[in-house]
Amino acid sequence: PFASSMPVIYVSTGDNKLAAVEVDSNGDLVAILQTVEPVVDPLPPTLPENAKGPMGSPPAVTEWLSRHPKYPLLYALTSFWNEAEAIVTRYRIDGTGTLAKLGSTSTGGYQAAHAVFSPDGSTYAIAHHNGGALSFFDVTELDQLGEPVTVIYPPEIEPGTKKAPEAGKLDQGLPALHGISYAPNGRYLNCADPVQNAVFTYVVDSKGIPTSPDKPSSQVVCETSKWAYAWVQRFLAWMLKMKSPRPRRAVVHPNGKWLY
Repeated sequence: PFASSMPVIYVSTGDNKLAAVEVDSNGDLVAILQTVEPVVDPLPPTLPENAKGPMGSPPAVTEWLSRHPKYPLLYALTSFWNEAEAIVTRYRIDGTGTLAKLGSTSTGGYQAAHAVFSPDGSTYAIAHHNGGALSFFDVTELDQLGEPVTVIYPPEIEPGTKKAPEAGKLDQGLPALHGISYAPNGRYLNCADPVQNAVFTYVVDSKGIPTSPDKPSSQVVCETSKWAYAWVQRFLAWMLKMKSPRPRRAVVHPNGKWLY
């Protein structure tokens, strides 16, 4: 709870910045409490001067925010396409909802796309779209954030297709993770790879870290539906020159029996 009676929402703004905003009970904007700009400063030395992202987008983009489930801490992920590894920045949330920067470190991969906390809140897992790195941070130390405990990579479904992200190019290489989620019982981690059209599942330990990082317990290739409206999916795939549904998220139902 904050001193303010209004809920506070943290939003990234499509650039190297974020904001804390107050909203009313209807979700309408009441006030901007704070704007944090820049999130990452200085920028990585490997980032070229006057660099631009794809289609003229900013060279540094804060795209994902995560609030710790137990402590007043906010984690912000800032990416630089293929020019430099992404950076995670941690903030302390004070009693009014405003942020105080605690520090930053590299995530261990390119283009951080999604992040989740393990069910017990001890581990912060980050999925990377460019290159497929899956990094795990120990977040039990509230005063500091060290390097990743481990960084793993899902397998290539077609061996020999993997390629590292290249500077100046949007090509993400393989694998290419876009979404991850822990099962409700905390025993599994599911990873969606839209480029390989697959969902990988890892058995994890009590801290949420894969016990067999070199081999998922299962991998499922997603196929276009063959029932009603399948022709719509196939038409869109043909129009977009895609071969499959490209799964971006994989979430387990609270009953633990179904994955969506």
